[in-house]
Formats: sequence, C-alpha cells, structure tokens
Amino acid sequence: MAMKKIYQKIFLLIICLLYLASYITPFTSKALMVDEDVIIKPLEKVNNLSDYLSLFQDGKIYDFQPVRDISHYIDILIINLTGFTAFPLIHNIFLLIVTSVLLYYCLKFFFSTRVSIFLCFFFFTHPMIYNIYVAYTSRKHILSFIFILAAFYFFRKSYLNSSKEKVLSYTFYLLSLLSQPINALFIILKAYILFFEQREKITKVIYKIFPYFVSFFVVIGLNFYFYYLFHTGRTGVVLGSTPFQLDRILLSISLHYKSFFIPFFYSRFYSVTSYFNLTVLILLPLFLMFVYKINRRVFIYSSLISLGVFITLYGHKSNVLNVGFQTYYALANGFSFLLLLGILVQKKFTKYYYLVLIPLVITCHIYGAQRSSKLNYFIFMEKIESECRVLQSLTTQGLYLGYTDIAAKYGKKWLDQKCLIVGTNQTYKYVYINTMLIYISSEFSYKEKEFLFKNKFSNFEDKNILLAGLEFQKNKNSKTFYNYLNSFKDGNIHSFFLENFLGRDLKAFCKNDKHKACKSFLDYVKRVKDKKILLNWKKNIPHFKNGVYFK
Repeated sequence: MAMKKIYQKIFLLIICLLYLASYITPFTSKALMVDEDVIIKPLEKVNNLSDYLSLFQDGKIYDFQPVRDISHYIDILIINLTGFTAFPLIHNIFLLIVTSVLLYYCLKFFFSTRVSIFLCFFFFTHPMIYNIYVAYTSRKHILSFIFILAAFYFFRKSYLNSSKEKVLSYTFYLLSLLSQPINALFIILKAYILFFEQREKITKVIYKIFPYFVSFFVVIGLNFYFYYLFHTGRTGVVLGSTPFQLDRILLSISLHYKSFFIPFFYSRFYSVTSYFNLTVLILLPLFLMFVYKINRRVFIYSSLISLGVFITLYGHKSNVLNVGFQTYYALANGFSFLLLLGILVQKKFTKYYYLVLIPLVITCHIYGAQRSSKLNYFIFMEKIESECRVLQSLTTQGLYLGYTDIAAKYGKKWLDQKCLIVGTNQTYKYVYINTMLIYISSEFSYKEKEFLFKNKFSNFEDKNILLAGLEFQKNKNSKTFYNYLNSFKDGNIHSFFLENFLGRDLKAFCKNDKHKACKSFLDYVKRVKDKKILLNWKKNIPHFKNGVYFK
C-alpha cells in the first residue's frame, strides 16, 4: 500500500511538470487576449488614484471592477520596474495554484481526500481552464472565483458561528463582487444550507445572511448606476443588448456543461446552434437525473450554484452571453461542475480515473503550442469549430497583417454564414470586411471597385485611402495617386483603413518618397494618431457578384 501511494505521488508530480511545460510557448510568445485595449491599456496611464478616477469618469475604464484593476496595475508596475513582460502569466499561474488549493479544501467537505485531489488535478489540467488562466484579461473571472471559494470555505467551516470566520467570509464575498459580480448569487446556496440543512430559525438565517445582502445591493447598485445611467448617458456610448430568447439561453447553458464535461474539443467560442450542442442539450436532463439519483444532497448544492450563475448571466438583457458563449464565463461554474464530477468519481465506476489526466495534459500542450501567434491560434480554433467570431478574427487579422489569401479564404466563409455579430458597436465590421474583400478580390474590375468606394463612404478619408490604394496597385507614380494622397492635407478623421496593410503600405511608400503629397499624407497620419477611429457609410449601394456586396 505504501509503495502504491509513492507511485501515485510520482505520477502526480510528473503530471504537474508536464502541465507546467505546456506554458513554454505562451511564456515565450506575445500574449494573446481579448479586451486588452479596454482593460489593461488604460491602466498604463495611471500614476495615482486621481488618474484612475479621471479615466473612469471619462469612460476609458468602463467596468466597475476595482479589485481586477488593482491586480492588473500590480502587473504593470512590476513590468515597468523589471522589464519582465511575461510576469502577468506567472501571476496567473500563481493564482491557479491558489485556486486549486482552495478547491481542495472546499471539496473536502463533500468527498474523500483521494477524490478531492483528483478533482483539483482535473480542474487545472482541463483545456478550458488552461486557456482561461493563460489569458491575462481573464483575471477578473479568476479573482472572482478565488474569492467566492474562500468565502464559501469560511462559511462552511463554522456555518458563520465563529466571529473570525464570519468576517472573513463576508470580506471575501465582497472582494469577489468587486472583482466581477458574476458570483453574486452564491448566497442562495448559503441560505439553503443554513435553513434546510442546519435547521436554523428564519430570523437567525436572515441575521447571518444580511451582511452578504448589503454587499450584494451596494455593488450591484453601483454597477447598475455606472452601466445603465452614468456611462450610457455619455455621448457615443451605446449599451449593447439582445432580446430574451429562451431557446438560445437553454443552448448557451448546455454549452457550459459541454465545455466542461467534453474537454477534448475546446474552443474559446462555441456556436450556440451547432448540432453537437443541440445533442448535448437533449442528453443533459438525463445526465443530471442520473447524478441526482446517486447523491441528491451534493447535486442540489451544484444546482444552486449554477442557478445563481445562470440568473446573473441571463436574467437581464445581457450583451455578454445572449449573443454567444465565451468560455471565460464558464469558470464561475467550475466548483458546481466539480461537485457533479465528484459524485460520479465517488461512485467508483472505475479505479483508473486518474489516468484521464494524461490526455488532458497532452491536450493542454496541443493548445499551448498554437498560442505562438493570434493567427495560428484562430486557424487552429477554426478547425475545431468554424464559428462566426473565429472567422471574423481570422479575416480581420489577415487584413491587418496583409495576408490577403487568409483574409479571402476565411472572409468568404464569414460571408457565407451571414456572420453579422449582434450588437450596435459591431456592425461596422460587416462593412469593413466586405469592403476589404472587394478591395483584394480579382473578381471586381477597377471601375467597379472605384464606383463602390466612391459611393459607399461618407468620410472622404475612408473613401480616398481606398481609392489611393487602388491607384497605388495600378500605377504608384500617377498624378491621380498623388492627388488622392494630397487630399489628406484637410483630413481630420482617423480612417479605419489606415490601420491595416493598406494604410501601412501607403505609409511605408511615403516615408521614402519626397513628393509633397506624401508629406500631406504623413502629416495627416500624425494628426489623427490619437483620435478615435470612425467608419461612416451609406446604405443601399448596388451589389455586384459572387455574394460579395454592401448592405
């Protein structure tokens, strides 16, 4: 028996070392993340609290999540002091260790030591969890999850009968909300335990739960004020929302379970309406009924946690998950799903369940190896599931980098799937992608392109940079080309097309050309550098051929 335990420890040590090795490519490559410009970049301009409040008031920092911001600001300070740009990844790995330790102690309330250890290893070697912790901007999800686990641990340790543990539980709950309020309704589980399991009087339950509710209403009230009143009242700010669609919500909920319990086909985004997901939705009630019959008590715990998360995500017109599904948000259900998995493992269907960690670690290595660049990462994701946002990212990345063959290939798929991402602030991408696909296409004549570009755009900056690009391809020394460049002497609007390969080609040419028109263009580039990028277009322009058209 002693030898068997030694072999188990060696096996787990090897798993840990192999898992850490999967971070080599992310550690040595440029970080891949979403929302960097709205979460991290603004904090780089902060020197004191006054700067932070000023940026928040101006809408440069949009979310009221101060604990998240403090965490990112610590990263920025250390990077500035040491020049070690990969420190945020080290920070996230440290937080993963903290998460795993907290999970172990929380799971020990329900399962044996052996099962609890396995569940922790399953958690951190899961490809979805790996891809959450490797992304710097998922920090708010990570911190919220850590603090809610700590709050539950101190709650469960004494059921709030100890003054010290009571204060710690209340404090960690508040910190979770200030990181991200996705776990706000975790108090449903705590109220259930006190009233139905501990059989405490309703007055005593209210007394114990009341401090949680104070934190809940204060933080949720502040978020409501900033999201719906303060920021949306500012010029140019539109709060995206989508209709309450029960079918899409049910499909999105099934994606939470699919992404966790079927870990070998991970994607950062999933298509809500895929046949695979529809199958999961049909089978999900059978799976839940099966688990319920094995362990009713732990199943109820899991269900109450997930209920709180789903109400938070879908109980209002959210522009986060009604639009689609991002796996970062599935972390909030991590503890809930581990409870379900623990029920199955505790049932001892097999004594070799630890071996599942081997393919999980291998999968993490496969995904980690794809993070050498954003383009490689999304090409790999598209092979798993050709989802609209992946296709959109591939197309825009191809256009940005100048890989026109990639942009054309995935842009065509994007158009064929009619991938108009829901949300007012996303509509411009349809026009942008359509425009650039026409620009790089050989199916359109020069005259057809010229007609469309002249008649589609309201701003002469957008119009003329496209026309200059066309003429540049045709004859870079022509008078017409220089006339288009010279027109930018009056330009004040930052054209969207200035920031892709077209704009870069023109800038590179003009840096080596002494013509006064080039000087006018380069002066325009400097003038609009820090201005907001705008894209204005006209509707109902005639379309031409091959499914590529304007709307």
